Amino acid sequence: MNVRVAKWGNSLGVRVPAAVAAEAGLKPGTEVKVVSEGQAIRIVPVSKTPPRLEAAYKEMAKDEKSESQALKWSEELLLDAAGTADEAW
Repeated sequence: MNVRVAKWGNSLGVRVPAAVAAEAGLKPGTEVKVVSEGQAIRIVPVSKTPPRLEAAYKEMAKDEKSESQALKWSEELLLDAAGTADEAW
């Protein structure tokens, strides 16, 4: 879909078509990160909520051989954050 770049103050602006915004999960007020990639521009929604521990387990398990390794790493992270395993739980 083609759109036209317009002047917006000292910057340039592009209107995001409603269908594209809906597919990307963008709504008015959504904070986005704009990244230049050569001659392309990527617009990515900024997540304001930190990843949850469960999501971290799953992500680590994807990259590692087993979930037990991910669990071990997460326990180490808890120890670093809290001092002891008992305090973390």
